[in-house]
Amino acid sequence: MENNVRWADRTYIDVPQAKTDEVFRNQIKEAGAQWDNTRKSWYYGPNAKNKELLDTFDKIDPQTLTKVVNKFIKIPADKYTPELKEHLSKDGASWVGEQGLWRVKEINGNLPDYLSAFEVIPYDQLKKQVFIKVSKEQSQTPEFQALKREKKLGFSAAHVSWFAMVDPNTPEEQNLFGYPVHKPENLQKTYHYLNIPQAKTDENLRNELKQAGAQWSPTYQSWLIASDKHKPFPEEYKKYELPKQEVVKYELLQFDIPEANPQHSNAAQVQNTLKSIGATWNKESKTYDFWKHPNKPLPDFLQNYKPVDLKQAKEEQQKQQQKQQQNHNHR
Repeated sequence: MENNVRWADRTYIDVPQAKTDEVFRNQIKEAGAQWDNTRKSWYYGPNAKNKELLDTFDKIDPQTLTKVVNKFIKIPADKYTPELKEHLSKDGASWVGEQGLWRVKEINGNLPDYLSAFEVIPYDQLKKQVFIKVSKEQSQTPEFQALKREKKLGFSAAHVSWFAMVDPNTPEEQNLFGYPVHKPENLQKTYHYLNIPQAKTDENLRNELKQAGAQWSPTYQSWLIASDKHKPFPEEYKKYELPKQEVVKYELLQFDIPEANPQHSNAAQVQNTLKSIGATWNKESKTYDFWKHPNKPLPDFLQNYKPVDLKQAKEEQQKQQQKQQQNHNHR
């Protein structure tokens, strides 16, 4: 993966399915796409591993992107009023327990005016994460359980390790709380695509797949299982694995279908038709989602409707967010 790609060399792409589909998200990562957390968009550089794939996606003019930066705000308990709580909730703020701070969004360099009286904590003053080596047997002892509660220790599944959040000025030591400090590896995962049609109607099978760590990928219309050196690919599912050349990427189409509105006289019939062809209701966009196979035509019913322009819808959503931010700033 390219690191530190210059702003001028970045190509931003429109890949809305990466938001909800982990399989697709991992595929574009492997191809060389990177997430710009400031502008909330995916991009790639000129030396991306699979530039041919990434070039197939719609491009985004970076000047149209909203610049969003996370800021950490210290709000004393006596200042946390119901009114402030409501403002924070509307603005998508979240409580970061391990830091004891609120994470809020600064949009295009502006924080909401109601936060101007509170202290912004710089990144270099945030608590840092320190990993400690604890065996499975040690983690089950009463002593460690008490330490976990007292020091609010966390466990990272990606690193298979316990960690503590400590003050940034804490000197680096070989031991912390009596356990060796270490830098664990970030496990490299291999993803396996499974074709199991019977799971669509068999709830018990679906539950078994989920218990085995499988996830459903709408982009590839298949089940996904990740394996690594600590977690091998289950033998019982190898017979379902799709060869890489048979893994097909579906296209997400969204449709506005007024006849499916509950107030419409034929709503029940239309909703049943949509369900029978595999279309699903999207609460966020208020549309029906349909994943189209690249080599198959649309179902006859959907050919009567024009798909929503996802790029235009996203631009409208960004404009709405900017308008809401401006309204907050003028309060």
